[in-house]
Amino acid sequence: MIHDTLDYLPVKTFFKIQQTGNFKLLATAEENISEKDLEVLFDKLSDEFQELNAEDNSVRNFMLLKEISHLEAKLKTAMCGIEILRFEANNSVMIALCELLNLNIRTNRTDYYYKDLDRAESKARLINKSIEKLRDQLPKKDQTKSDSIDDTLAAISMITGVSFDFNMLSCTAYAALIKQTKQKVKAQEESLNKLKNK
Repeated sequence: MIHDTLDYLPVKTFFKIQQTGNFKLLATAEENISEKDLEVLFDKLSDEFQELNAEDNSVRNFMLLKEISHLEAKLKTAMCGIEILRFEANNSVMIALCELLNLNIRTNRTDYYYKDLDRAESKARLINKSIEKLRDQLPKKDQTKSDSIDDTLAAISMITGVSFDFNMLSCTAYAALIKQTKQKVKAQEESLNKLKNK
């Protein structure tokens, strides 16, 4: 089975994929689907989830974390490729590195080759600046809530009075319960304010 819709994807699985980057959790072992296809599917599901929870900052933070993770992987891949090429000229690694960083490595002269590797390393290190800019947009450690998804689901259950299986709750049901929870909390705050004003 492939979780290709938020209607069937458990929210705990969704958040576990966010945290670990393990896209294989979207499909059962017997499904024959590539990691790249699963990543594309998860990106689509993430966009849909973000639309469902448009006012929720956690989705924005997730998207920032996802981009940071992508850039960190790109940086590590580039730096490994550069180190490999410093020790031996490997055509497949060179092609992959050139595509990754959108540059050309000349092999006709040794001095050009090493200068191009230095240029590739400089370009790869610029990725760190992008990562830092994205990290600056994230809330500071003391601003973030340390509640687990289970704690959040328990609070939703308590506030709404709805009982559900935490492990099977779909992403769309989660989004609906979040909206109900916010409405109920807002209504309770309004009634408390009315009582205070009397």
